[in-house]
Amino acid sequence: MTERNWQEDMDKVNAFKHARSCVNIPKYQTMPSIEPPYEPLEYWLQQYAALEREYERFQQVAKGWNDDLTAAESLIQQKDAEIASLRSGIEKAIAEYELHEEPGAAAECMWQILYTHGTGDTP
Repeated sequence: MTERNWQEDMDKVNAFKHARSCVNIPKYQTMPSIEPPYEPLEYWLQQYAALEREYERFQQVAKGWNDDLTAAESLIQQKDAEIASLRSGIEKAIAEYELHEEPGAAAECMWQILYTHGTGDTP
């Protein structure tokens, strides 16, 4: 099927709509070529169907992206909660062991807490 120009088809529709017959077409306007009405209709319905299929495909892709985004947001929330828990634990340990004045001691204490109280393994 050949490509059609929607504007030309619309101009033909408007010419026929306003003229209603060949006698009423203004003299400066040429009579549009007469073709069976099903040809443009068939073409544009096929174009519509193709666009509809493309739209449905894009909807599926967008749904996949949305699912990925939801999973990423969930993971971010989980990691934020883990960071908050770690920060709270560190602040509690610093306060409990009174390590405010010696940062080196705080780091050593954190090292000991992580590896002696967590898994029992020391690196």
